Amino acid sequence: MSINLLHGAGIAVLVLGVAALREWWLLVVLPRRAHQFHVRGETREAIRLLERLVDKKSVLGATALAGHRIALGNYLAGLGEHTRAVGVFRKSLEWAAEVELELDVRHALARSLEALGDREGARRESERVWKLLATAKPETLLVRANILEEEHHDYEEARRTLLRLLERPPLGMGEQRPVLALRAAHCATLAGRPEEALPEVERFLEGRPELSLRRMALEVAGSALVAMGDLDAAEQRWRQALDLAQQEGNPAQIASEHVQLAETLLRQGRGADALAHAERAESHAQASRIAARMRSTLHTEQEAWDQARVQLANSRSITALADPQWERQSLGHVAMAQASLELEAGDPDAARRFLDEARTALARDRRLALVCDSLSARIASLEGRHAEALALLVEVQKDLRRLPHDRVSWLHYETAMSIVRHEAGDYEAARDHVHRALGWRPDPLAMPRLYYRLGQCLLALGDRVGARTALRQSLEFPFSTRASRAARALLEQLA
Repeated sequence: MSINLLHGAGIAVLVLGVAALREWWLLVVLPRRAHQFHVRGETREAIRLLERLVDKKSVLGATALAGHRIALGNYLAGLGEHTRAVGVFRKSLEWAAEVELELDVRHALARSLEALGDREGARRESERVWKLLATAKPETLLVRANILEEEHHDYEEARRTLLRLLERPPLGMGEQRPVLALRAAHCATLAGRPEEALPEVERFLEGRPELSLRRMALEVAGSALVAMGDLDAAEQRWRQALDLAQQEGNPAQIASEHVQLAETLLRQGRGADALAHAERAESHAQASRIAARMRSTLHTEQEAWDQARVQLANSRSITALADPQWERQSLGHVAMAQASLELEAGDPDAARRFLDEARTALARDRRLALVCDSLSARIASLEGRHAEALALLVEVQKDLRRLPHDRVSWLHYETAMSIVRHEAGDYEAARDHVHRALGWRPDPLAMPRLYYRLGQCLLALGDRVGARTALRQSLEFPFSTRASRAARALLEQLA
């Protein structure tokens, strides 16, 4: 009797052990393996694994099943397969019993519906998301932060939301704390306060985080350093991040690091090095568009206007990004670059058309909206409407008072004001704005133009000695620009 009982108990333990092992395999090992496939760029294989996994309804609990379905839908949406993604997301709603899961599903569903052109359906899902967010439960804070950062571009409020979440993270969110902390730091940079972000990231790196988190931290540090104008340190961080991305083996991430490094090199005036890195990333749509903008910038500096236009026009035909909001923002940046190009080429009508498009696409990003306003002022000035241009820039300055340390935004403003004042014949004011722009630590690529304009202002004010000094400073950089060539020609006239 006792032997039979022991035997039965042994079988029961064995059965329970096998069941636990199977549950561990389904809940932990396969999802982790799917994620690893996705990170390596093998998203199709990740989808295949998750499709097998979500069929195990009798084994997986509702929460786990909903989570795996959300991941599956996101992978499909990332490949642009929004019709399949919508089906997966709708199925996920049957199992998303918890409010944070329902939020994740409806938010993702809204974006896929928008990509398919179903704006009414997307609107309805977005309204449901905001109703759920109104409950103000801790579980809703992450989705709130995602929407504020990615869709509304309200980086200040997104940072506050992430910091609230870090203070009292809901149960089960402990593992996400490092990522949330890095996102909060990056939001500080995007809000125009990189000087707050950098110390937070440096402290994070001192803790020697694991490889992927270390790469993410280096990216946040690189962005902050670029925003602060410390391009040498930023280049170092991007090179370190590129090295880690290559160790991870994720092609999309490697492309992203090449592009960020390329943009930093271009700001330094190292055009050939920048293009070499950008070309290594051109298999990815967003990277290809950024590379096209770089080529356009270099063509503009050589006054090769048609080649510059072709680069930007061709970038619009590159395969669209899977996420409709990212695609809209990406094209908004292209349109802004086209507006700037036409301004440099002296075509205000074409500049206005492209700027209207950029303004529509980028309106939610307060800092980019200010750049659009500065470009509008330059268009008005180019057409001789100097009073209107100055009035626009006065309004820009009022908004910038809320961003007292935002180097990039203030540089755009001071540069635009120096141009408008110069074109209006107010050379003394133009000179003062150039001096203020120089005080904001401009990128090396922008320096020849500022010194050339300073030389023009001083010459117009009768200071020929000061003008020569400024024009010579325009020639001190190891690269050729339109401004440096114009400065050389003017110096020859003054000789």
